[in-house]
Amino acid sequence: HKKFFAHDEKENCSLGDVVKIEACRPLSKMKSFTVVEIIRRAKTWVDPDTNEVKR
Repeated sequence: HKKFFAHDEKENCSLGDVVKIEACRPLSKMKSFTVVEIIRRAKTWVDPDTNEVKR
């Protein structure tokens, strides 16, 4: 696994998701990839005491 900065146009991704990315023209200083699809969502749950979403 490797970390890349990728543009998520629809803002559907969350931290920990496994996604498919594609190279594109540089969109910013650090982003030259776009998210094509979400392969697997990160596991999340809600803490019943604080109602916070945990990973």
